Amino acid sequence: MVSIKCSCGCNTTSSETHKFIDCCVCKNIYLHLWAELSITEIRTIKSKKGVSWSCRNCNILSSDINDLKAAILSLRNDLAAREKSVGIDDKVFEELLAELGDRNNRKQNIIMFGVPESDTHDANTRRSRELETVQAVLYALPSGINTDHIEVHRIGRFVSDRRRPIKVKLSSSRETHTILKHAKRLRENDQYKHINISLDITRRQIE
Repeated sequence: MVSIKCSCGCNTTSSETHKFIDCCVCKNIYLHLWAELSITEIRTIKSKKGVSWSCRNCNILSSDINDLKAAILSLRNDLAAREKSVGIDDKVFEELLAELGDRNNRKQNIIMFGVPESDTHDANTRRSRELETVQAVLYALPSGINTDHIEVHRIGRFVSDRRRPIKVKLSSSRETHTILKHAKRLRENDQYKHINISLDITRRQIE
């Protein structure tokens, strides 16, 4: 009997083909547990003509492309409005290009709020403890993200009685979307329920 191996990296193999489903985009095969589908749902999808399923990685990639298209369209509209009203010069054009680049660079970052400040005044010790705390928070989420490569730093000047936000740099925007997808689960964790996670956005996006 032929065994099927799940493409998620868990190395799970099984001959029970009814527990697996193909991604219609990347064509990888996934076990129902990883696909977050019941066996009944998989059976229904396979039996319906014209009905398909795509994995979370392909959904995230599609979301990234749509977000980038939306950002480009927004900047094009902004550019057109400025040109129509007051005319446009090279400086304004460069600013808009820089804004687009900044937004793209921030797509692999998250901002973490509510993480307690370390009580030490030694900068290196403080950074080391903050990295360990951020890693522990991310590990508490069912995201499967490898935290060995992340970079963290506080935003703003150190003040003993204030919790500054932490910028966390990940390896890709896919990891950002995966973490944000599961961030609300922190509310169920007594140790980290006071911590919030958001996108890293530019000042223009805030305004």
